Amino acid sequence: MSVLRSNKLTRGLVDSENTPPTILIKGRTTLDASKKRRTRTFHPSPSHRTQKYLIEQAKRKEQMKTKPGSPAAPRFCTFTVARVPQPSQASTPEVEMKDETPATQEIKIPIQLTRPDYTEVSQAALAAIDPDWEHIAPEYIREKLETLSLSMVDNFYSAPLNLPKDALPESAEVLLKNPHGILPSHLAAVHSATAPPSTIPRKVTVYPVHNALLAAHCSRLPPFAQPKEKPTASADGRINLPIRSMALPAPECFVPLMTYLYTKNSYDLLQALFLEKPPQNLEEDQKEMIPHYATKLGRANTYQGLMLRVIAITGVWKNACALGIFDDGLWDTLDLAWDVITEAFNVAAGQPQFVIQSFKRV
Repeated sequence: MSVLRSNKLTRGLVDSENTPPTILIKGRTTLDASKKRRTRTFHPSPSHRTQKYLIEQAKRKEQMKTKPGSPAAPRFCTFTVARVPQPSQASTPEVEMKDETPATQEIKIPIQLTRPDYTEVSQAALAAIDPDWEHIAPEYIREKLETLSLSMVDNFYSAPLNLPKDALPESAEVLLKNPHGILPSHLAAVHSATAPPSTIPRKVTVYPVHNALLAAHCSRLPPFAQPKEKPTASADGRINLPIRSMALPAPECFVPLMTYLYTKNSYDLLQALFLEKPPQNLEEDQKEMIPHYATKLGRANTYQGLMLRVIAITGVWKNACALGIFDDGLWDTLDLAWDVITEAFNVAAGQPQFVIQSFKRV
């Protein structure tokens, strides 16, 4: 039976023998009330979170329009970067540089990260996890999964597996970190959506994941096929799970994105994006803290250091777009991180130890 209908855990999501029985114990009255609430909120209108995303999307589209007689709103940050000569060139004065690459190059990044048009997850994808979910609002399912996150996230990690180079097997055995939590349903074989050269083997990293969490959040992910047999863990925590291939634009940024979906911890996500711990009150006091933290980053980091943070932020953003994830907390966190990093480039421009020579918004 589904966790959304009783005090037992979700079919296909949970092995009840390996799960603490105290999660989500509700009385019959509470269940009846929640069932009525689900019925009222199923498809009559967008949820509050959906409305927030749509409002923000409309606002951004309006900002992109240029009124007659008005200057166009800036859409990009551009900065000129000095090319640092290679050590061999720097120590060899007789090397002719006239026909080499220019001494500077212009870098352009968007002022705002584009938000894709909102798409809700399909009921077919949810029904593939549990037939009882076919007529339940996806937002309600996401809220209930959030209450189970601590019993799921422990088993999300990079599993050390030696996979065949030519093709992925149908399943593989991994050792769970917490065999008493909610058991994962699949192994996500994450790799780049861009095929490597024929001479380089494709890099694949495997993670135990819960199909319910992915199906409830990823509107562009095809439905999961149910395994032939329900996975069960051995006494020592070993489990054989079906493998699901996942091609992503930034596979190296899969972990922070999935960790956020499990925990909904925006501060931990910011820490992963900035590659360090940001101020604790960055989210609560953005007006004051964005310029403060951007100044710190801009003065303390080289161009390469700031670009590493750009790669982390845009990597999570690309994966969220590719998977069709529209969680408001995720997008608000990405926007906050982007505001900080673009301002950090502005702060860094012109400093003696920095290779950025100019910065402007166009």
